[in-house]
Amino acid sequence: MSESLLFSPITLRGITSRNRIWVAPMARYSAPESGVPTDWHLAHLGGMARGGAGLVMTETTAVEPAGRLGAADTGAWNDDRSTHGGNHSVRVGHGRHSCDPTGRLQP
Repeated sequence: MSESLLFSPITLRGITSRNRIWVAPMARYSAPESGVPTDWHLAHLGGMARGGAGLVMTETTAVEPAGRLGAADTGAWNDDRSTHGGNHSVRVGHGRHSCDPTGRLQP
């Protein structure tokens, strides 16, 4: 019997995930009107990353306020917003309980 590939790394388009356990995006609609990710996002997504997932996909993130599907979508339409959310991602990846998930914002 061959060994499962589930826990082996995989590289797609130059991005390597440490395993093949991926968490699909979930529409949680939990951002404030500003669109800035909050500590809730850190706890929600960070918990999945700490659980061992190789890739955690975030919820809908609008690139401009008019592009939001609802008032509680996260947004990345200026440096203040994307930096704040990015800091949460860094805290998940490099915090006390580092989990090293793959993280990218799709262009």
